[in-house]
Amino acid sequence: MTASSESAETDIARAIDRQIQTWLKAAPAQLVTDATRPIEEAADQFSGRYLVLAGQALPGTADREQLLSAAASVACLSAQMRLKANEAIEADSDDTTRAVLASDFLHSLAYAGVPTDDSPAQTRHATESIGQACYRSLTTASQRFTRCWFRSGANDSAQTAPIEPIVTAAAGELAGLLEEANDKRLDALRSLGLTLGLQRWRQRTSRTQSRHRTAESDPELPQGLPETLTQTEVQEALSMLPESSDRSVLERFVDSVLTIGHSNPSET
Repeated sequence: MTASSESAETDIARAIDRQIQTWLKAAPAQLVTDATRPIEEAADQFSGRYLVLAGQALPGTADREQLLSAAASVACLSAQMRLKANEAIEADSDDTTRAVLASDFLHSLAYAGVPTDDSPAQTRHATESIGQACYRSLTTASQRFTRCWFRSGANDSAQTAPIEPIVTAAAGELAGLLEEANDKRLDALRSLGLTLGLQRWRQRTSRTQSRHRTAESDPELPQGLPETLTQTEVQEALSMLPESSDRSVLERFVDSVLTIGHSNPSET
């Protein structure tokens, strides 16, 4: 990734942070402190950066502020999932009540960036507006997180919760909805987000579990997730977007994610 690309992504992450801080201003100080901690744990705003870059690579009409607002929503959803995972592990902790309140607060903030646009969504869900479709996307992500982690019996460590693939898939879908992409492009961005998120999840859980493993191996894949893309399918997904400088920026971002670590997307 070039220095200019890194600078642009840093600017996006900072803009997402500023949007979240705007939403936090009216909340009580203790609630802000408790809600901010899980946000800061993912300070690079990975899923949000993907949403903005994907949206900019589409020929839609959403402005940067709309994309940043949606990116802040997925950042809050990611933070809420972190707290929710910890709640299940630390159910008897003295801090459980504060964690529950912060989790509920973040859950509400996750919907703060959903547009109220009542224009028809350009997807197979013909009866939905763009706002309704975005709301459904976030709700589906929350439900998927519950199904593939809490119900799978995998909640022995909050650090293994599959937050990145679920949230980044939703980020891709939101980008497509806001930019009024057709079904093929929207599905491609959702699947690409899942693939990128899974790579980031592998990197995080590999670091977390390395001290407990006797041999190098990928962490066990989360159960209940859709299939990810092969390397060829990643390129096919990107080729569905119009050729432009913004698509090139997205391609560099994708390449930087998929070439880091010991995992190859063609093996998933």
